[in-house]
Formats: sequence, C-alpha cells, structure tokens
Amino acid sequence: MDEEPPHKINKEALKIATEIALLLNCKIFPVTQIMRKTIVNGSNTSGFQRTVLIAYGGFIQTSEGKVGIDSIYLEEDSARPIEKTEDSTTYRLDRLGIPLVEISTKPDLKSASQVKETALKIGEILRSSKVRRGLGTIRQDLNISIKGSNRVEIKGFQDPKIMEKCIDLEVERQKMFLDKNQKNPPEVRNCLPDGTTEFLRPIPGSARMYPETDLELLHIKKEFIDEVKRNLPKLKNEIEEELRKQGLSDFMKLMEIPNLSLRCSCFFQKKLQKKKTNL
Repeated sequence: MDEEPPHKINKEALKIATEIALLLNCKIFPVTQIMRKTIVNGSNTSGFQRTVLIAYGGFIQTSEGKVGIDSIYLEEDSARPIEKTEDSTTYRLDRLGIPLVEISTKPDLKSASQVKETALKIGEILRSSKVRRGLGTIRQDLNISIKGSNRVEIKGFQDPKIMEKCIDLEVERQKMFLDKNQKNPPEVRNCLPDGTTEFLRPIPGSARMYPETDLELLHIKKEFIDEVKRNLPKLKNEIEEELRKQGLSDFMKLMEIPNLSLRCSCFFQKKLQKKKTNL
C-alpha cells in the first residue's frame, strides 16, 4: 500500500483559481480548510475528492441583470467513464487528480436565455485565464426548480447550444408532476444530445464532506493576491474599449467571430501592452 502523504496544493493551480475569482469580483478567503468529499460512483480511486473553498461573494453582469457568484472551489478532477454496461463502468485515469475550478452561481437566473448568457460569459473569463481549451474542459451543471417543485441537477453540458432546450424541457417535465398534484423527485439527471434527460442518481446529502487531516490549513497571503491582481488578463469587453479609444474599431469585428475571439484577444492584449511600454 502506498503511504506517501498528499502533496501541497499546486501553486499554479492556486494562482489560476485566484485569478478567476478576482475576474469574477469575488472575495478571497485568507485561511481555508481543505476538505474530503465522499465519492461513491467509482470515479475516484480513493473514494473521496479533495476540495477547498477559495472565494465567495462575486458577480457578473448579464443583459437580464446581475448574477451572483456564490463560491469558487479548487478541486481534484475525477476519472472519466469510457464504457458503461448494465453491470459495470470502466474509467480512464488520465484526468484523475488534475486541478479543477468549480464555480457556483447564486439562484439569480430567471430564464433559459440568461443561463446561456451566463455560461458563455463565465467561459469567456476562464479562457482569458488561459485554462485548457477544448470540448469537455469546461463543463456545466444546472440546478433547476420551479415554484412548488424539487430541485433537479442536470449534468453533461459541454456545449451551451443545447442549454436552452434542455431547460425548457425540464421545466415542462416538472410542470407535468405539478399538474397531477405531485412533486418530481429530487435527483441528478444526465443531459442527452437531443436535450432530454435521463435519471443518473439521487441528489447526495450535504453530510459527505469532512476535513482533510493530512494537510495543513491553506493560507492565501495578501502579497500573493496582490501579485495576481497586478497581472490580471484583460477581458474581451476591456480590450474592445481600448481598441475603440485607439481608433481601431474595425478590428473589433474579429472579436465577434467565436473561433477567433480568444486568439484575437490575446493578440490585441500583447499589442496594446507593447504600445504602452513604448510610450
């Protein structure tokens, strides 16, 4: 049995999590406790996932109003399933333990379109921090409930295009229960490619977290936070404003092309910084 103690949190992962928290207008905890979250579906070989609460109390602006950011966690990612049968699930371990940032919004989202806009804005912020890109690297879970119904968590979103359809279908599904004077069961469901969902598992209780006693408390010093603040990347809207001020409005059209947006953002950011340095 391998008795090597757990290593300290990766400094680069902590820096990126702090950067994301600041870009989302969050407050950083100066001292925080690393926790173990019980995992029973086989996706973690240890039976638990290490997680630590980094920040809280942020927000982002959408066209339909402000959306609060409740919390930001730094976690270990789980193994990914590659094959499922009636009797077993096979996992691939190449993703296990890779740093993962979990962002939770407050229940401020009032429409499917606002949910999609929020997801896209968060994705834009994550990409500005140069996290790994590609389908599946940014994953969204939705918690949906209408008045009088139980909360349902929907997993499996990798493409925001399907979000609105899935939300509308889930709202209709919950309404069907209410029309029969029933309540839908609180459960976790998986999103299918056509926007429908299937049962995955019951919603876990809150009593599955306990302190990680093999690691010390995590101290996030003010000097570290200030250093991250000084090097925050510019967001897309900030770059667009600078281009407008420089009389380069024509180039802003490139920022609207989805596949070019991030590359253009990085390019213009470097050029604008170089211009300031030369001045």
